[in-house]
Amino acid sequence: MSDDHLDRLCKNIKYKIYNLNESIKNKSVKRSNRDVQRQISDFQTDYCYIAREVEIRESRKSAHQAYLSNVKKIRRT
Repeated sequence: MSDDHLDRLCKNIKYKIYNLNESIKNKSVKRSNRDVQRQISDFQTDYCYIAREVEIRESRKSAHQAYLSNVKKIRRT
């Protein structure tokens, strides 16, 4: 999965969580509705996994950039 796809997926899930919470606040859905609560919980879990994957990829990318710059410095000497 590409980084762009993961970013879009994160934004999409955040949007869905926001909309479900807003529907509860606006009382168009009852807070006690188990299906809605389960959906919110599932979206939050998915968001956590995807956000963690994005963090790992960013960390890996910056570590790789640091490694490459270090290798370039060594080659110059």
